[in-house]
Amino acid sequence: MSKGNRKRMMPLCSLLLVAVVIMAGCGGGSAPASSAAAPVSSSAGPTGDGAASETTGEYADLPDVTLKLANVVAVGTGEDLQSIMMAKIVSERTGGKLTIDVYSGGTLGGSKDTIEGLKTGIADIVIDSFAYLDSYSTATWCGFETAGFVYRDYDQYMEYWSSNGGGDKLLKRLEDETTFIVFGCAMDGARHITSKKRINSPEDLAGVKMRTPATQINVGFWEAMGANPTPMDFSEVYTALQQGMVDAQENPLSTSYNAAMYEICPYLTLSGHAILTDAMMMDKDKFYSLPQQYQDVLMEAAAESAVWRTNDTIQAEQNLLAQFKENGVEVIDNMDLTPWKERADSFHASLDQAVQDIIAEVKATYQ
Repeated sequence: MSKGNRKRMMPLCSLLLVAVVIMAGCGGGSAPASSAAAPVSSSAGPTGDGAASETTGEYADLPDVTLKLANVVAVGTGEDLQSIMMAKIVSERTGGKLTIDVYSGGTLGGSKDTIEGLKTGIADIVIDSFAYLDSYSTATWCGFETAGFVYRDYDQYMEYWSSNGGGDKLLKRLEDETTFIVFGCAMDGARHITSKKRINSPEDLAGVKMRTPATQINVGFWEAMGANPTPMDFSEVYTALQQGMVDAQENPLSTSYNAAMYEICPYLTLSGHAILTDAMMMDKDKFYSLPQQYQDVLMEAAAESAVWRTNDTIQAEQNLLAQFKENGVEVIDNMDLTPWKERADSFHASLDQAVQDIIAEVKATYQ
């Protein structure tokens, strides 16, 4: 697909959130099988909705291509399952001409290694929060979601990322300003704090060593909250908590549960301070070097698997909360978020104007 034709495919990243609203009342699709640590071939896992026998003709003369997809978080998480589903759909629709090997659990390296490795071939696709790209490009604004309390709630998030929202424009801008192409957006869920001490307010964060992803805005947010942010790759967090290098970490419930944070963090604070967007990221040169038919099927499969992922994330949260409680974790909820939001507002005012503009645009859609 040419760069000009990409406009035809771009809405797939945003329309998935419209589909989620429709699917939410239908129970969603069945979950794909979890991948092994390294790698899972796209010939394994769930059955997608493509029909390989009907579509292989248009791919028959194309070269066989295998892509490596890297995911830093644990097997069984949404990222892992979305990746397997995407790989299955791609293989089915191309009759196995295009395959994706999924490497989860950081087996190809951490976020920094794999995102930088998109250029060198360590990985061909990375699934992660596109906020990480603020460290690998001049588009420092792309970490805006990590600024804290940007979205009002899930409904408002979906509105922003719908086909009539601002998400499409951001993805086009990201491609224009970086060496990456981003597609297959899925909601990663609200982020909450798991910790070794009880946290009910920003005052409780004083002196707390909070593991954060290594993005400038994320670090700044936790400084504004009063914590001592400690940037670290997620693959290192469990051990760091065990050894006292950090006291707390924050992630969506699924990520925290699948990483067994309940084993070492007796407290879960439902701060819901951020909702991040995970996406498939590729080096632009690599993506556009593929035959157009492969570009198209990658976009389509990523979007369809992201619909399932977003829907499943929302539906799974109550069950995950119950599982944390069953493992003896004290869940702290119903606290007053006003002081958290006030500190976030002050922090937003200190950010670059480009970031402030996007946050203002998002908040302008509040009802």
